[in-house]
Amino acid sequence: MSGSTNPQQGVSQAQSQIPLSTSVSGAPSQNDLHARKVYVGGIPRDFPGDQVIRFLVDTLTRAGGVLDPPGNPVLKNFINSEKRFIFMEFRSVEEAYAAIQLDGIRFHGVNLRIRWTDDYEKLGPIRPRRQVPVLDTAALGIISTKVEEGPLKVFIGGLPKELSEEQIKNLLLNYGRLKSFHLVKDNKDLTTSRGFAFCEYTDERGVSHAIKYLNGLKIYGRSINVRRTLGAANICFLPSSQLSDEQKRVFSDNLTSYISLVSEMIVQGQELNAQQAMISPLQYGSEELEKHNDQMSTYIRQHFSYNYTSTVIELKVPSLTREMLENDTEYAGVCEELSEELRKFGSLRQFFFNGEDMREVFVPRPRDLNIFTTIQESAIGKAYAEFEEVTAAFACYNLMNNRVYMGMPVEINFANKDQFLTKQLN
Repeated sequence: MSGSTNPQQGVSQAQSQIPLSTSVSGAPSQNDLHARKVYVGGIPRDFPGDQVIRFLVDTLTRAGGVLDPPGNPVLKNFINSEKRFIFMEFRSVEEAYAAIQLDGIRFHGVNLRIRWTDDYEKLGPIRPRRQVPVLDTAALGIISTKVEEGPLKVFIGGLPKELSEEQIKNLLLNYGRLKSFHLVKDNKDLTTSRGFAFCEYTDERGVSHAIKYLNGLKIYGRSINVRRTLGAANICFLPSSQLSDEQKRVFSDNLTSYISLVSEMIVQGQELNAQQAMISPLQYGSEELEKHNDQMSTYIRQHFSYNYTSTVIELKVPSLTREMLENDTEYAGVCEELSEELRKFGSLRQFFFNGEDMREVFVPRPRDLNIFTTIQESAIGKAYAEFEEVTAAFACYNLMNNRVYMGMPVEINFANKDQFLTKQLN
């Protein structure tokens, strides 16, 4: 990134109209390939991939998701039987958008995960030329596997690992219709429950009833915890940061496109480092990225009158009790929630915790006071994370500060990077 580049211009130029789909007739264009390609995961081991594809196409056809029947909407596919996933390339953007709505559909006892590919996340959406079919997912018995952030999102913790995904889902269905459900599983085998889940109800009644009747319920001798998560309805801004409301709005409007550009630069920088120094792209740091962060920090201080910025943020979370932090399941759920929320502002750097597990968010626990002599008692009730890019931390500071979490506002401050890395926390 050139030193003469104006960062604000980069943000403005990044905000443009969503490109129009070109795949209406004739040969599909490569320009919208990323929006015609769909990932299907979690396919059963005992069924060939082509059988899964036929099932999805038949379902899509019956549900009205195929725009030009009786033609096959899938042009190409790639099946990885060992890792149990499929890539499907559709002939049109509209039919791919319809297929995404099948996420969570049940196939021979398992719920298929249907997602956009990484390319879609990087390159962004394509505006369809024709109306996208809206499927009646309720009639298809679909409960999505992707739980979106919102006021109807619920956390369920303390779940006995003996409970299957279907049993937990059926328990929640006793109190209302589910729009989505996700049981968090071990990263190594992708089958073992980690004891907590997230779901989203279709209405407020389901949320309130689930919390009222399930929170504290004992199953297999364990009391489960059911509560709301960080939701859009809980967002409020208080006049604690230095950006005006208008500046926040403009910054927020440009944030998605800007982060996309920065993420691409981060990947390119890491790949360049790996090629030149023969190191892993995951190794900490990037010379180009550090230069960029220095430039952006200077720009932010000059144009927004900040005395100090950092890629590291400290979150004061008053609702984090010592009891919650000592409960392994509760603690894992909190870390998962915070990571999910912070990633909306940009990529988080991973670090080793105690030489073992890779983490994105560090939430000190009372037991850590005995492990790290550098962690002070005052750090309990806080969380720490480092963004790859300083503008992501800047956005988080301004747009997430004072968001309500479990009934209490969260305070965010920039933290010293050296102290974070050496665990000198107070």
